[in-house]
Amino acid sequence: IGIDYAFFWGFLGAFLAIIPYIGTFIGGLLPFTYAIATTDSLWQPVSIIFLYGFIQAIEGNLITPNVVGNSVKINPFAALFSLIIGGSLWGLAGLILALPVVAINKVIFSQIDALKPLSLLLSDDVYERKGEFFEKYDESKYRLFNLFKKEE
Repeated sequence: IGIDYAFFWGFLGAFLAIIPYIGTFIGGLLPFTYAIATTDSLWQPVSIIFLYGFIQAIEGNLITPNVVGNSVKINPFAALFSLIIGGSLWGLAGLILALPVVAINKVIFSQIDALKPLSLLLSDDVYERKGEFFEKYDESKYRLFNLFKKEE
């Protein structure tokens, strides 16, 4: 496009995209404002908006759902419950952070033997795998009190 410091603006836009909802908007608004202030033509600021919107549409509709959506599947009840609790405790910030926290906990729970049943409860295929609670997770190593039991 011909904007000065393009690498900086791209890096800043990628960094601000971490902030849910408003980060993407700010990440596109800053280079747009810089382009308006430093260029004589209108096509460069407008092309920044179109290019940024196009890249965000591809990332949001193709890349993220295929990469993240297939790896972290959360139970809808767990998602709604986490949103209610997160919103009650921390307001807007809690609503924004609730689902990532549940997804992180689900992944952590799946790595610890005693917490694997909780990971299954947070997954979206809990109904299809309901027999696992009585077949696989009925062993003593999956009991929560084993986390607090002193090793001898």
